[in-house]
Amino acid sequence: QGFYYAGIVAIASVMTFAGMEAALLAGAISALLTYAIQSVAYPKPIRGSMTAATLRSSEWNRSPDAFEILDSEVTGRIRILVVQFQGHLFFGNVSMFSDGLKEIIRSNPEDKRPYIIIIDFTLVMGIDSSAAQAIVKLRDSLTNQFGVKLSIFVPGSSEGFPCEINLSRELNSQSIPNDEKTTMANGSHANHQRLLARLTGTQVCDDLDKALVYAEDSLIAMVNPCLLYDNIKIAFLGNEIKQIKSIDDEKYYAIEHLTRMCPGEELKLVERFFSYFCREIYNEGDILWRQGAKSDSAKLLISGGLIASLENEAGTTETISIGSIIGESGLVEHFNRNSTVHVLENDTVLYSLSRESWEVLKEKDPKCAHLLYAIAVRYLTLRVQHCSNRIFETRCLPI
Repeated sequence: QGFYYAGIVAIASVMTFAGMEAALLAGAISALLTYAIQSVAYPKPIRGSMTAATLRSSEWNRSPDAFEILDSEVTGRIRILVVQFQGHLFFGNVSMFSDGLKEIIRSNPEDKRPYIIIIDFTLVMGIDSSAAQAIVKLRDSLTNQFGVKLSIFVPGSSEGFPCEINLSRELNSQSIPNDEKTTMANGSHANHQRLLARLTGTQVCDDLDKALVYAEDSLIAMVNPCLLYDNIKIAFLGNEIKQIKSIDDEKYYAIEHLTRMCPGEELKLVERFFSYFCREIYNEGDILWRQGAKSDSAKLLISGGLIASLENEAGTTETISIGSIIGESGLVEHFNRNSTVHVLENDTVLYSLSRESWEVLKEKDPKCAHLLYAIAVRYLTLRVQHCSNRIFETRCLPI
């Protein structure tokens, strides 16, 4: 941007002292220099591309049927294309990133082309007005020319894209009134149609993880929208679908979460494992544990809200989703806590496995204790495959 402003000042100075014709010449020279410098500094506006087949989002507590869809060679994450832009996007490389993306899509056979495209702008440092207009046109081309069902644009920051115009508003063509969102808590045909409309078109997501969650929701909705109305708290819908009316319902709900974390295990074994947990209630502002404290329990979040944070770092946090177990690695490996966990809502319900219960479980029922080991391995696998570790973000926390 500084170079642009320097060019404007130079043109104005030449026009003041040497006249209009000299100013026109200075403008032409300034434009050529801008193009040359930007082209040399950032010769490839497209950093790379890949399918999302091996990427994982933070939405780890989906149902087995939903994961089956996402792992499918026909309907799964392989139909998501992730493209990363970098450097400065300006009038000189508009055709390079626009035509380059189209060529990437054309390189796939028509029956294997992506349903969803995620364009990541996290490494983009500046976008001029010409490039911004080209991006809006590119959005339309992806739908009209290639039949892309959903285009997701990722600025990499909650502050939006690095350009003068409000590109987020231009791109984010989808919107649903708040009163419609609240009607999605059942599986009616009308609600399916509203949900599908919400999950197609264009969307702007702050970071790659949110974009991947959104894309996964869209893939699931294309096959079976009912799977998005399950018991798990889904960030997209913004509320819990299932109303827990009693302690018995709550325990059934907790066992259902554990069953999802232990695919293939007998229900009786999962129920026996859960019998070692104790119910706990926390309120907003409470601290479950602090970073560096001894690990004396693992906890299953049933309702409410938690957030993990790393101390002595620049605001690194991670929201913990409903149905997650936290503290399992510290309990198993006798590690100290790697993060501080705060309670965000009143009446937050957790079920806790204490160290004393864990030691009893290992001694008296090793087959049942195996479930916690399996959960710890599963979480480790998902974190290793998380998109932040596969690309360049740094949002995963060791909780």
